[in-house]
Amino acid sequence: MQEQRLSPPNDDRTKLRIRQQNANKSLIVQTDLLHRTDPKLFDIVAIQEPYLDHFHNTRATQHWHTIYPREHFTDPGKTRSVILMNKTIAADAWTQVELGSSDITAVQIQTRLGEVLMINTYNDNANTNSMRVVARHMRKMERECSTVANSCWPHLLWLGDFNSHHPLWDKPRNSHIFTRASLDRAQEIIEVIASYDLQMVLPGGIPTLQALSMGNFTRPNNVFASTSLVGSVVECRAVQGNRPARSDHFPVDTMLEVDVPSTDEPARHNFRAADWQVVCEEMAVALWGSITEEIDSVIKFQSWLRVLTDTIQGVIHKTVPKTRSSPYTKRWWSKDLA
Repeated sequence: MQEQRLSPPNDDRTKLRIRQQNANKSLIVQTDLLHRTDPKLFDIVAIQEPYLDHFHNTRATQHWHTIYPREHFTDPGKTRSVILMNKTIAADAWTQVELGSSDITAVQIQTRLGEVLMINTYNDNANTNSMRVVARHMRKMERECSTVANSCWPHLLWLGDFNSHHPLWDKPRNSHIFTRASLDRAQEIIEVIASYDLQMVLPGGIPTLQALSMGNFTRPNNVFASTSLVGSVVECRAVQGNRPARSDHFPVDTMLEVDVPSTDEPARHNFRAADWQVVCEEMAVALWGSITEEIDSVIKFQSWLRVLTDTIQGVIHKTVPKTRSSPYTKRWWSKDLA
């Protein structure tokens, strides 16, 4: 299996590299996606229809911060969009932006060019709710910026699976899918990108999906960027040869020439190298007599829980050695991929 690359590794962080993929809610697709997406080459992974296990958690490796929509924590079964942020991007260089939908995740990233708002959208075939939520958020930003003396409008990068078809991006031979309903859905996207000066940076006519049943190529995925950001787009392409196993969607890779603050991956505890006799002795000493009264209220329980957690973490920091990821570490693999 040969890795498809945007470019050679770039250590000076002058480029922001983004991969987007619809995972079809499949563990196999998402596992293969993680295997194919080298964290040394990509900074952000935008996933539509992610895999969720029976605890409603998605799948990622230790190299990524997982960002869910806020609604995931109240109605986790409806989540259809997540973002993975590379841990080498400085934590204070990006913030999550809430749009109020389980189908949308967004982050605002500090770059040399200014703030870049990246919106990852999934829109199903039944409605255009996600597009309307994005349009409403942009109108809100417009009102807020109108009250600020200096312009606060960020550069915009809007990407995802829009499930809409139009001659502007689909091949003309797919005229059979240009139904009135499909064109009306696409018109909502066109009106938003026209109103907020966005341009389509994934060239028209490039397919992003091959139907598993009929083999027909279509274009449900797209990438739009502010005119102010288009000049920084080095590359945007669908990588057909790097499609994950059992997926009908191709990964879409976008590279922006912007400077992003970075940091080294933090050291982590190496529990395999710990002297567990020492750990147990230190833990026994630290916990001895720590809880001496009856817990008879929720507030008291939460208070003692914090004390217990801090005590355990303190012993771990004191007794368990730390290590950093080796540059010779093999790519992540699982039995499912075998």
